[in-house]
Amino acid sequence: MRQPTAKTSAAQRFLTFLTKMVIKVSKTITIVTVLGKRSQYPVLMNEKYKSGFGEAVRMQRAVCNLTKERLSLMVGINRLTLRRIESGDANPTLDVMYRISEGLGVPLSELIAQAEEAEKRDGTSSKTD
Repeated sequence: MRQPTAKTSAAQRFLTFLTKMVIKVSKTITIVTVLGKRSQYPVLMNEKYKSGFGEAVRMQRAVCNLTKERLSLMVGINRLTLRRIESGDANPTLDVMYRISEGLGVPLSELIAQAEEAEKRDGTSSKTD
């Protein structure tokens, strides 16, 4: 990571500081920094929860009787992005996770709890195989 210079903006210096702190706190967190034209802050999601979150979204979408196309239109994301989230291939931002939970009519905390349960089930079944 490059060192901040006098020409670096305060926001970029703060972002660099936060990124360094996150790296120090946990090596198991995937850090995806989306910078450049959008100037967004880092997106953090523990790698093991991606597939669990996707499974929770897929199950809740089935309960609500929504198609991928309908839910993606409701929350303002591409259908392919939703498919990648449900399969655990995408690392959704907190904003996208929140919009999905709103579209499904459940609190984000409930989806995260379902993701944790899915990971416990998957972890338990893979240990016994």
